[in-house]
Amino acid sequence: MDQSSDPGERIAVRRAIQEREDLVFKLEGEIQEREAIIERLEREIAGLHERLRVCFIEMVPVELLSRIFVFTCEGETIAFSQGPESHDSHLSTDATAIILTQVSKLWRTVAMNLPALWSRLDVYMVPCSPFNPCDDSACPMAASQSRFIQLFKTFLDRSKDFPLDLTLHNDHNRKYPGCYSNSSERLLAENANRLTKLEMCWVDLEFLEPSVECPVLEQLTLSNFHFPRTKVVTLNAPKLTKVVYSDWLLNGIPSCPNFQLPWIQLTELFFVFRGSGGTEWEPEEYNEQFFYVLRQSTNITTLRISIGLAWGRNPLPWSSASYSQIQLPRLRKLEIQDQSQVFFSQRYLAAFNTPSLQTFDFLIADVGKIASTEIMASYMVILTFLQRCPRLQTLRLGVCDRSFFIPAERNTRHDDCKIFMMRDKEPTDFARVLQAVFFIDPARQNNPDSQLGWYLDEQVVTASEWPQNYVEDIFDWVLDNTTTVMPYHKRTRPAFIRKLLTDQHLTIVQHCLEILQVGHDVIPGERALLVCTPPPRLPSWSICDQAEAAPLGLGRHSLDPDADDVNHRGLANDWEGPSNFHTTNDACPKFFTVQVLLLGPIQWSKTKQRVARNMS
Repeated sequence: MDQSSDPGERIAVRRAIQEREDLVFKLEGEIQEREAIIERLEREIAGLHERLRVCFIEMVPVELLSRIFVFTCEGETIAFSQGPESHDSHLSTDATAIILTQVSKLWRTVAMNLPALWSRLDVYMVPCSPFNPCDDSACPMAASQSRFIQLFKTFLDRSKDFPLDLTLHNDHNRKYPGCYSNSSERLLAENANRLTKLEMCWVDLEFLEPSVECPVLEQLTLSNFHFPRTKVVTLNAPKLTKVVYSDWLLNGIPSCPNFQLPWIQLTELFFVFRGSGGTEWEPEEYNEQFFYVLRQSTNITTLRISIGLAWGRNPLPWSSASYSQIQLPRLRKLEIQDQSQVFFSQRYLAAFNTPSLQTFDFLIADVGKIASTEIMASYMVILTFLQRCPRLQTLRLGVCDRSFFIPAERNTRHDDCKIFMMRDKEPTDFARVLQAVFFIDPARQNNPDSQLGWYLDEQVVTASEWPQNYVEDIFDWVLDNTTTVMPYHKRTRPAFIRKLLTDQHLTIVQHCLEILQVGHDVIPGERALLVCTPPPRLPSWSICDQAEAAPLGLGRHSLDPDADDVNHRGLANDWEGPSNFHTTNDACPKFFTVQVLLLGPIQWSKTKQRVARNMS
């Protein structure tokens, strides 16, 4: 070392060395602390892994876990759509199958390998451009389309070879021809061999091959779709038994030489026409196309027809045309819900020959612009039709305000008849009803003049004979007591139970009733529902009101075989019903129970209605 160096410099060097040593010592201490933390975290991780290894949900055998997943997701549909503006893909993240994949690695692995979880898909897709579709290279939205199709394909791949339940919606603004490589129709064609249920809305059938093989297809729903224009497309579906055809136009039924379905093998056929604001409907064209399909569907056992009406449009004109017979020898159930009065005014039932019919529902809309004599003339067509149905067991006839025209919702219980009722519901509940009954215009729920609806289970209604005179009397009475020529929103219901003991009690057997005097209840339209049934024994009259029907103004007139005949005759004479209803047991061995249900907002008088029933 140089002994001649400055002492001050040596001191500075030693100080710097000491500082570096202190820093190293400090860093070593921090390293030890970090290592301790790492060691502690590693122990915690190991503990978590151990807890996870012994966790109950991780100990469930994969086979059992798979069955639980399938049971949990049974009936659920995975919905995803392409936004109409952003063109981003929107996936229903609340779907149970999606949630199961986010719980753990094991659950995700199990769920991803269960094709049943991914076999029910609801897809909504917008076009590349609403007005100028194009090919992939020129389309500015081609990349977005491709990503959405890839998402669609991902779910199809997860379902593997499992039977597929597919609902496919294209945006209604889509113009054609469009892009095929990025189209939902291409994936539909590629997976046709495993479709069991298929619903197509605004789908272009031009994209399909001339012969489409659907070996396991059982149910097909066609809604507002585009028929092939340049070729004939034949659907080969040997297991197809049910077809639902839904369109806005009455004349939209296939003038379908370009689209061939196996009509003859169908057992269930549903037609839903929701009305359109377009041009006037042509009855002749509609007749030809509609009857063309029915004449080929000779093996159907269930036929449902629902015809809507654009708001403010008049019904079709009356016609005296005759139609060639439609032979439906196996038809057992016929349901007609007619807002436009097409079936009623055109008297289509005169062409139906249904010798095996057992259940007949016929609900028509009241538009208030047709004379009662003309209505009765069409009712005679119904009566003649009933006489040609020797096996008829269940009949429901109804005249309903078209604003509240909702058909009976079928549930798992085997009720032969359901009565429509009005009850306040939250808009979310009503939206759910509209989803199930898809031919009701959802925009109506925001109309302040409308009221949300629901259904009321009612007793089983059967009939074995239909005496014409009694049915005519019932129709006459309903018309006289519910129909006027006033605008439908200003009609009033006559006080048809005004005279029913407003200040005294009537005791018949064990029934004790206090019946409220009902004045002229203001109702926005006619809603009289008529149900007929023969009694089990010889009839007499009794009166009862159901407490649960109080908000509706439901007057129920039933038959009590044990009632006193004197009270029966006096009550019937006092009641403003059909004249021949006040008859003795001997005069009417076969009789009808009459129920008239007036639906809608009811304005009750100030007196409370109290119904007490003391059953023995």
